[in-house]
Amino acid sequence: GRTRVLLLDPSLAFEGLYPYPVHHPYDGYSMVDFEAEEDANKSLWPLFGENVRGKECILEPGEVLYVPQYFFLHRQDLDEEVVALDVSVSQGKRTRHRAAIPLQISRLLEERVSELESIRDAHHWLSVIAHGEESEWIDTSTVKGHSRIKFVESVYEEVEENLGKGQVPAFLKAMVEGRLMPTPWLNKKEFREPLYLLDKPFTLEDTRTELEKKYPEFFRNKLKGEGWQVPESRSTVPIPGYNMPANADYRTYSPSQSK
Repeated sequence: GRTRVLLLDPSLAFEGLYPYPVHHPYDGYSMVDFEAEEDANKSLWPLFGENVRGKECILEPGEVLYVPQYFFLHRQDLDEEVVALDVSVSQGKRTRHRAAIPLQISRLLEERVSELESIRDAHHWLSVIAHGEESEWIDTSTVKGHSRIKFVESVYEEVEENLGKGQVPAFLKAMVEGRLMPTPWLNKKEFREPLYLLDKPFTLEDTRTELEKKYPEFFRNKLKGEGWQVPESRSTVPIPGYNMPANADYRTYSPSQSK
């Protein structure tokens, strides 16, 4: 079937795409809901509507689209039945795309700061460096403080070598804006973030009586009476009148006899 593809340059990552953090289960995806109403996105992702524009193409049956590494992709199936095959290949010796360099650096820094501090503290420490507040937060007389200073030096070295002198503050501010924080819109009963979880575990109270705990079939019948859809139970133990004829001998009965 036909598929509409919107290809988005990785240079837009911190200009409106707001990619999920490296350690998030949705790493590699944009946090923006492309199909949501404009007002809804504007409140969460103000730069999305202003800056993000992509290149559109329609893939006909049998056609192939090469997507460079780190590019973002949004697809919409145009026919009722669409079968697609994704094949990933390593970069090899190909020169990396210039537009992907900021995203590559950000991923590297996220991994380093999370390893040194924690996933939850990544936003804090990158913000500290972005605003030049290292002296207020780092005690250089401690072993931990020395490790943090070495990390700050590596941040400046990595960013300035690849993006140019004086780019650290602006780059880090764009990198943490709206990112590296809990995503509460995902914290629902059917999906709870394992890495950025701040809510309390969702539990159901055990309302079974002692009799229902001892004989689960009583509890099953109770749930059915309340309108719940309860799967049929299957017992591997022959029970006369339940899963075998009432007049059969359970000692010699075989399920194949009822077929």
